[in-house]
Amino acid sequence: MRGGLVQLNSSLDWQENLKTIDELISSLQDKNPDAIFLPECFLSMSNGLEPSPYLVKEGNEQFQALSDLAQKYQVALIGGSVAYDL
Repeated sequence: MRGGLVQLNSSLDWQENLKTIDELISSLQDKNPDAIFLPECFLSMSNGLEPSPYLVKEGNEQFQALSDLAQKYQVALIGGSVAYDL
C-alpha cells in the first residue's frame, strides 16, 4: 500500500478546503497512492466560538463531496478528524 500525506490550514469554508485538498491530492498522483491521510478538522475548522456548521452526514453534500473526491482519484481518504452528524 502506498500512502500520501496532505497538510493544510483549514478554514470554516468547507468548499475552499475541499478545493485545496483536491489540488494537493492531484499533486501526489505521480506517486500512485492507495490512501491519502488528511489532518484534523480538514473539512471545516470551527470559528473558535462554536462547532463548525458543516457536519458530515451520510448522504449530505459534504459526505458526497468527499466520496466524489475519493472516487475521482481512486484513493481511500483517511481523515484525522471531521465533525460528523450521527
